[in-house]
Amino acid sequence: MPGKIDADTWVYIIITNPGSSEQVLGQHDAEADISYIPIFKEKDDATQGMIQLEVEKGTRCEVQAILYSDIEQAASENSFLIYLLDASGNVLDTFAPAG
Repeated sequence: MPGKIDADTWVYIIITNPGSSEQVLGQHDAEADISYIPIFKEKDDATQGMIQLEVEKGTRCEVQAILYSDIEQAASENSFLIYLLDASGNVLDTFAPAG
């Protein structure tokens, strides 16, 4: 998957507060001053990788599948990059959303 993800590819993201007030979990790298949305290519990777991410204490989180084109649109609208992570939270690839 390195280099490009097709728009119709299903990826996995972390949702906070699943239900009526759910949001895509974003992250901020303070050193590089970069905001990004972590994505995973496998559900198990997302489940394991979720513990490596910064989440406000007490916030419920859930892994959900989403089309890459949808997460790319959300990232673009909010000036976020997209990071493809592995189960250990390591960055496998970085994507700047089109648009």
